[in-house]
Amino acid sequence: NEIPIEASITTLVDVYDALRSARPYKPAMTHEQAMTIILEGDGRTDPKHFRPDVLEAFKNANGAMNHIFETMAD
Repeated sequence: NEIPIEASITTLVDVYDALRSARPYKPAMTHEQAMTIILEGDGRTDPKHFRPDVLEAFKNANGAMNHIFETMAD
């Protein structure tokens, strides 16, 4: 709780954006793939890396996150 909530939110959203966005070294992932990695982990990231209350809010905003990403990508 010493880390400001704004930083915790930014960290989680940055991971989501990195997973969803194509990079020279990897293709873009789907919303579902990104959510699975964030919520369940994949060996590189783990749900414990995120603040529990921020992770829960992110999970609850699942559909909105996809909509925002898709809208901003256009």
